[in-house]
Amino acid sequence: MAVQTTQDPAPAALLTLSALAVAHPLELAQPIALALFYGFSTQVWHARKHWTRSRAFGVANTITALRALAVIGTLFVGNLSPVVLVWVFALCLLMDGIDGWLARRLDLDSSFGAEFDCAADAALVLAVSVAATWLHDGPSWWLLPGMLRYLLLVNAAGQAPPGITQSRSERLWARWAYAAAVSALIASLLVPTPVAYLLLAAVTAALLSSFATDFRHLWRQPTVSTRWRDARHLDKIA
Repeated sequence: MAVQTTQDPAPAALLTLSALAVAHPLELAQPIALALFYGFSTQVWHARKHWTRSRAFGVANTITALRALAVIGTLFVGNLSPVVLVWVFALCLLMDGIDGWLARRLDLDSSFGAEFDCAADAALVLAVSVAATWLHDGPSWWLLPGMLRYLLLVNAAGQAPPGITQSRSERLWARWAYAAAVSALIASLLVPTPVAYLLLAAVTAALLSSFATDFRHLWRQPTVSTRWRDARHLDKIA
C-alpha cells in the first residue's frame, strides 16, 4: 500500500465553510482566518516526513506558506483599504507562479507540494471573494467562487484529492484559468460596484462550469475503491 503523505482535507474544508457562515459582518473575518490557519497547520504537520524527496520543507513550499500566511493575515486583520488588499492579493498571485517554477527547477516537486499549492490557491480565491463582497456590500452569491473548492473537498471526503489525476495539459489549462479568474476578482476590488457585479458574475459562471465537471467526475467514482489512503501513489506537479 502506498504511503499516506497528507491527510484528508474534507474536515478542514468543512470547518472553513462553517467559519464563513458565522463571519458576520464580513469585515470580522477572523473565524475564516483561524479555520484556514488550522487547515494549513494540520496539512503541514501531517506530511512533515514527506514535504519533499529530501524531507526538507524546501524553498518552494516556503513561498507557498508565505502567500498562505499573507492571505490569512488579510482576513484576520480585516477592514483594510482596497489598495492594500489589491497589492497583497496581486503579490500572492505572482508568488503562485514562482513556487511551482522553483519546485520544478530545483527538483523539489512532490504530492505534498502540489496539494499545499492547491490549498493556498483556494484560500486566495476565498479571501478575494470575501473582500469583494464586503467592500461592495455584494450579495451572498459573490462568495460562491471562494466556496467551490471547499464544497468539492467536502464531497470528496475519503477519496483522492480532486484534480490530482489530471493530465499535464489539463493542469496547465487549469492554472491559466485560475490566474484569469483571480485577476478578475482582484480587479473587482477597485472598480465601481456595477462593474464589480459584471466581473463577479463572469467569474462565478466560469468557475461553476469548471467545477461542474469535477463534481460529475467525483460522483461517478466508486466510493470504496478510491479511498484517500490508496491514492498516495498519484503524483501532481506543484
